[in-house]
Amino acid sequence: MTGGTTIAGQIERLIMRLGGAAVCDGCVTDRLSLSVPAQANVVTRALGGTRGFERIRDTCTLCGNGRTVTRHRAK
Repeated sequence: MTGGTTIAGQIERLIMRLGGAAVCDGCVTDRLSLSVPAQANVVTRALGGTRGFERIRDTCTLCGNGRTVTRHRAK
């Protein structure tokens, strides 16, 4: 994924803009007005473990709920 204008690119850019803050798929879905959370889930699962992205169980910075979140750690 390269951060283009695709849904995957929009999700990647959103997570990177949050500067290391953890975000859940539901909030990604809301922020980008995606039709279903599964769109975000497919992309965030693919990002996890690559190029500084990680998926962990933590509290979402945006909604405050404890769930699986994705964040980007700058290297």
